[in-house]
Amino acid sequence: MSVDAPVSHRLRAATRDDLEFQFRLYASTRQEELAAAGFPEAMRESFLGMQFEAQTSHYSLCYPSAEWLIIGSGGEDAGRLILDRAPDHLHIMDIALLPGFRGRGIGTALLRQVLAEAAEKQLPVRLFAFTGERATGLYRRLGFESIMDDGIHTELVWRPAK
Repeated sequence: MSVDAPVSHRLRAATRDDLEFQFRLYASTRQEELAAAGFPEAMRESFLGMQFEAQTSHYSLCYPSAEWLIIGSGGEDAGRLILDRAPDHLHIMDIALLPGFRGRGIGTALLRQVLAEAAEKQLPVRLFAFTGERATGLYRRLGFESIMDDGIHTELVWRPAK
């Protein structure tokens, strides 16, 4: 296997037993932001817990049919994908990997899977990202275009070829 070859992955449905892992994953995606903002270390865990609970509740209430999937790689839980299949589009609500699994091709492979499904169904794919976040470059390379940017969030859409 070459160094550039993507690491294989698997998907499985998330269960209640995965909540601790999902919190740890969520916290890993916010650490740099909180450190850069000077957020006191002692308050981070509590703050992250509240934010994680708010995000989980929002997604569950607003997107009750969304699929919550745990990404596995090499026998370990590596991340999660939350995907809502609306009648007129696919919505990637969240895609996140633990730091040790980033930059290994897993996210790209997952996104390509979603795009292949959308292309087959002739549906667009939507997602939101923080403006300027590293993954935005990946989304653009895969054909996503920005349709809204409020300075904090960017909404991106991918459209299948006709």
